Amino acid sequence: MWINNKILEKLYQDVKNMCCYSRRIIKVDLHSNMEFEMKSSFIPNFSKSDTLKIIEVTDASVVIQMDNSGCRGVFPKDSFNYWIRKNSLIQINDREEKTS
Repeated sequence: MWINNKILEKLYQDVKNMCCYSRRIIKVDLHSNMEFEMKSSFIPNFSKSDTLKIIEVTDASVVIQMDNSGCRGVFPKDSFNYWIRKNSLIQINDREEKTS
């Protein structure tokens, strides 16, 4: 798969910033069937999907399915929490509760 150099540089900067983040980490209690809206700042969105769903959560990883993709993806748990903290992934159920 061909990837634009700007995307790679942005991803590199995000990972670099994530490594330099404070050790005070806010973690979300992740579980199967959680759904998230993906903002444009969510760099790993190669399938141009609008939402993703958690299929499985282990001690170390999160298995996801994007709405426009037939494939599943796996994230390290800390990386997935990083995208949530960055507000690139917004929990759909959480947003609906706040607007009700």
